[in-house]
Amino acid sequence: MSVFLLILKIIGIVLLVILGLIVVIALLALFCPFVYRVKGSYHEKNLQLQVRIWWLGRLLGLCADTAEEGFHTYVRIFGFRKELHLQKEKEDSADFKKPVQEDSPQEGTKDRETEVAPSLTAMENTSQTSAQQLTDPEETILCHPYKKKKTFFPGRIAGFIRKFPEKIRNILQKILYFLRNIQTFWKKGTRTCRKWYRFFNDEKNKKAFSNIWKQLEHLVVSALPKRLKLWLKYSTGSPDTTGQVLGILAIFPVGYRNHWNIIPDFTAEEFYAEADFTVRGRIFGVQILALALRIILDKNCRRLYNRFKHMK
Repeated sequence: MSVFLLILKIIGIVLLVILGLIVVIALLALFCPFVYRVKGSYHEKNLQLQVRIWWLGRLLGLCADTAEEGFHTYVRIFGFRKELHLQKEKEDSADFKKPVQEDSPQEGTKDRETEVAPSLTAMENTSQTSAQQLTDPEETILCHPYKKKKTFFPGRIAGFIRKFPEKIRNILQKILYFLRNIQTFWKKGTRTCRKWYRFFNDEKNKKAFSNIWKQLEHLVVSALPKRLKLWLKYSTGSPDTTGQVLGILAIFPVGYRNHWNIIPDFTAEEFYAEADFTVRGRIFGVQILALALRIILDKNCRRLYNRFKHMK
């Protein structure tokens, strides 16, 4: 009896540990934010970007950097790095090269002599057969059966008159087939347009669309960057327009909150711009879950989904 209770105790402890791990992972997924950072620089008409997406601090992350051939992406899992880009295989590897065998000069001369001899005999035979065909007209007809005698002109006209009704009939059948296809296509198109018109003009569907739009707006606002650092040095080539651009940038309060450093160059005679920027933001899993629950629990959204599924 004590052994049985001990086994039950061990099974209960294992189940509690598994349940605790599931709860911890769920809480981390909901309340641990997904952090993103975009860092870039623009100097001498060269743009460099670094994109980072982290979760659980920096234990899990997706990274991407600009390179000459595009984006260089890799994943970090608990400090280990895994490349995602594919490297091109080297085509000029020595394994795929086959050695070329060179023949000796004596063997080459022998092969050429053996190849030339049958070619000469073949040419002599063809010349003899062509001479016989020129002398004997019957043999020429037998040798060239595809050469038919020329028919008279009235015979051609009669054959054309015989085949003319069939050709007209075939052309009319093709035209009728084309017109029927156009008719069926027009009917299907008008039917589908009426269905989608009713689908979008339904009052309940309109309410569902407005609810989805509101939820997406909340998600976008919550995912907007919280920090936006900027260092900018620029010139438009003329002092007046350089000052106007500075005045436009000074309107936005984002620059004051993030302490933007903007340096206008009034002495330069050509347009140029140099910049360093950093964008940081985050989003929680709870926000995504709340958005999904608000959409799923709405009756109009469920009705919209069912109608859209049946319309396919």
